Amino acid sequence: MKRVKTIDEIYGEVKDYDLVLTNDVALSTALNGRIDSPRIGDFAYTPRNLAVKLAASLLDEPLHGDLGIISAVREETGYDLKFVHSEIERIRDIRRHTAEVEKHLYSKSSREVYRSYRALPTLEKVMEMFRPEESPFFSGKRVAVVDVRYFDDLDKHFIPLDFESVSIYRGDESYDIPVIHEIGNNRQIAENIVDLIRPEDASNTAIVLNVSSSMADAVRSALYRRKLPFKNDLAVRDLSQIRDYLQFVSLSLDYDTVRVRHVREIFSNYGGNLDEGKDVFLLSKMVSLFDPGREPENIRLAGLMRNVRDITYRELADSIVDPDRRPQVTMLLEELGLSDERITSKRLGEISYVVNNIADLRHNEQIPESEKKGVLLVDCHNSAFVDRSFVIYAGMGEDWSIGIAGRKYVDRIEEANKNMHRFETLLQQGTCRIYAVNSIIDGREAIPCQMFNHILGSAKMDEEYDDYGSSFTVVKTFADIQENLLRGRWVPDTGGSGTRLELPRPETVHDDDMVFSKSSYDSYRKCPRGFMFSRLIRNKDNQHTLMGSIIHQFAEFYLCYPEEVRKNGPEVYIDFLSERYSSLSYEQMRDVDESTIRMCVTSIMGFLETVKHDGIELDMQCSAKDYPNIFMERFGFDMCSSSLEKEVFSEGYPLKGSLDVLSEETSTVIDYKTGRPKSLDDIVKSWEQPRDGQYDCQALVYLDLLRGAVGEDSASLCRFLLFFARDNDVAIAQAGMEDPGENTREIVLLRRDMPQLFREGDPCIVSQFNQKNKAAEAVTTCWRAFVDLLDAHGWDRCGEWPGDVGMVNSLLELSGTSGAKSNIENCTRILRRAAEIVGSGCLISGRQIMVTPAFLERFLEEVRTAHD
Repeated sequence: MKRVKTIDEIYGEVKDYDLVLTNDVALSTALNGRIDSPRIGDFAYTPRNLAVKLAASLLDEPLHGDLGIISAVREETGYDLKFVHSEIERIRDIRRHTAEVEKHLYSKSSREVYRSYRALPTLEKVMEMFRPEESPFFSGKRVAVVDVRYFDDLDKHFIPLDFESVSIYRGDESYDIPVIHEIGNNRQIAENIVDLIRPEDASNTAIVLNVSSSMADAVRSALYRRKLPFKNDLAVRDLSQIRDYLQFVSLSLDYDTVRVRHVREIFSNYGGNLDEGKDVFLLSKMVSLFDPGREPENIRLAGLMRNVRDITYRELADSIVDPDRRPQVTMLLEELGLSDERITSKRLGEISYVVNNIADLRHNEQIPESEKKGVLLVDCHNSAFVDRSFVIYAGMGEDWSIGIAGRKYVDRIEEANKNMHRFETLLQQGTCRIYAVNSIIDGREAIPCQMFNHILGSAKMDEEYDDYGSSFTVVKTFADIQENLLRGRWVPDTGGSGTRLELPRPETVHDDDMVFSKSSYDSYRKCPRGFMFSRLIRNKDNQHTLMGSIIHQFAEFYLCYPEEVRKNGPEVYIDFLSERYSSLSYEQMRDVDESTIRMCVTSIMGFLETVKHDGIELDMQCSAKDYPNIFMERFGFDMCSSSLEKEVFSEGYPLKGSLDVLSEETSTVIDYKTGRPKSLDDIVKSWEQPRDGQYDCQALVYLDLLRGAVGEDSASLCRFLLFFARDNDVAIAQAGMEDPGENTREIVLLRRDMPQLFREGDPCIVSQFNQKNKAAEAVTTCWRAFVDLLDAHGWDRCGEWPGDVGMVNSLLELSGTSGAKSNIENCTRILRRAAEIVGSGCLISGRQIMVTPAFLERFLEEVRTAHD
């Protein structure tokens, strides 16, 4: 990015001018604060500052505030307050970009609001009326304009005919962010950056962030905990007496349904005291049980709630708000013109909307001295210059982006360039800077602000810019911005050594985008239309950051470095995982998360100790993977194995998968699961008709991939082992992992189809007919004759067997039983069971699901059809 001048350097260039114009409020304030020669008043202004200063000479009446404007338009047009406010905000935004406002208003009501608004004495009207060539204000003054590219359409009305342009850039010099600290979640970032601030340096420090985000809440909390002062604007919505008053009105309007627990806190704020033992009861039913001698305030407050619709807003304020705190409430009611109006739900909604959405409401509350100075919290969306020597940038994620979607009146290329220049200016403020970012946000790897895409891709913006925020994908992670990315709490990872190994890809596979993974095929089976939209509007795959993937990475690390894990003990890794996983859960769930992680780590280690697998060769650099193993990075091991987490493509079908552990020696694939354990029945049902609608065809996909990887001549049957780390959690917690097999489900690909298994008398097939009746005994003892009966009636017609009277009679004869009703039912039941086994193509026995080649081929043909 281009290097930006400091505020001191800009002041050095403009200090000899009579007047300086900039549209950055912070810059104008900073320049005025540096005046070092005798002057009368300020010499740096924003166009809006000048508009306020010159309004009296251009208008015949005082400027209206936001509430006055909204009230006047609402009274003239008769439209709802919320509609009027939203339309005025849109009109203002349009006017900042173009004078053709009505051209971009598409409804009659919008145009009516605009015409009413335009007739009022507003700041925008003053700016539109101003003509610099006709105003004596600029007469005889030398004027400097700081980077006119930031000025919007209204700002440009204040640029005089004769001025000197001052650039904010230092020629062709460039600037690179020296280091980025990837710390963790919002709370961890807040704790770390606040730890850098000494109390005596608070007034020299600024923290740049999204002031409307949870990051801002975490930073404020950390500052409070450290007792560090910070500047805090005090709006009407921040006043506790306003919040309490509105909450009391809201609860009163629901008097018949509120319970004691709902009003306990608000009663306490107004002098009441409710017994905790009555929380579950309706307040309206409890009033008659209050003790007049002991609970007079409870009775009085409940009475006001019951009759709230019969009194005015002012009467209620006089009845409940302390006299010392009452002026703020009455001032608000008077400004809204509601003092003498009776309380209604509609008016309450309007009051709440005004308090929460209109910023220039009046109040005379004193801001505490500790909040008039100290650390400055800077909004990343509205600022470019920051007049502090120590500047900390917290987050820099997607929520820092400024969108322009749906604003057809905006020149997108011009606006994108303007936002880009403002953003790169913001990133270079102060003399000492710290850039602190998240590692994970909402369960996925943190993505940098879109502005980085434009800064790094600005050289080709004019050629390839299409739609703001969607053209450039240069920056996917913070490592793309700066290779010097320090992970953890200010502690860099230890590097390793090794050579990069490129894995060959089979030539027969399809293009990546045209191949089903197990999850994408499950998505297609669930809803083809939903799958289509997921391909058009993709979400970044977050599987590498979720808990399941973290446990997968631990298993990979354990297989690569088992002696290291045994030497350190599992507690080291449990603690590391707990800290990493805390960013995906609430702080209150920390103990639960740690218990879950402990159980998963314990069971995974116990399972891997018992599993036979090929020798693990460390033949690949960890950094060569798309998502390097977090344990290897954290503990300084750079080499990993290409045989683990290996991506494999099907040789004959549009399928691919990432195999956790592949043993070609035993023809086995292992996969770990940290989610809800599934029974063998649930696994089979999830292939065709899952109860919950969630298809899971992973086993079938991986059997095909395994078959292709080991070859048709493999001595062993292809086996897919599913290990559920959280199965039998109580037993594992009490006695440890005694038998890993109890947590394992095995899916085996047979070499023979069902008819052949029947003919050979496979024990798993025969055992399905162990029923306590003569027909079943005859089937198991005269198996050959039973199979001949099935052969004679055709395996492809198995669905007709239970209803075939001839087959039932033949089975009665085979078993030597009479045609009694119970015997007929037994024979029908046996034929139905035989038909189910043949038709299903798979068989459950013990801890195994056995899948026939015909069943797998049928599934694969469905995949091919879906793909085509």
